[in-house]
Amino acid sequence: MSNHPVGQVVPFYCPTCHTEKPKYIFTFASEVLGSELAPIGMIQYVTISCGGLIDRRKRAEDPPNIVECGAILGISVMGFQPGEELIAQAKRLGFTS
Repeated sequence: MSNHPVGQVVPFYCPTCHTEKPKYIFTFASEVLGSELAPIGMIQYVTISCGGLIDRRKRAEDPPNIVECGAILGISVMGFQPGEELIAQAKRLGFTS
């Protein structure tokens, strides 16, 4: 349960750079699982990262070094396509028809 009153909108802060309501960076990727000789399948996923800007200079007199935070805020699997070997194993074990 939240300690905030009902109806009160609580702003999101990045846990790494502490930026309030940072912009988000969405990166779509797909990768083959297993090895090239024995692929298990292919997975597709989206990574959500913080786009908050932070200054990485070491001392105040150094020139600004502004970069995006890039902390991973979440990962969501979009799809999984099993490889032929995994499908054959599942059939042998009776998991599919």
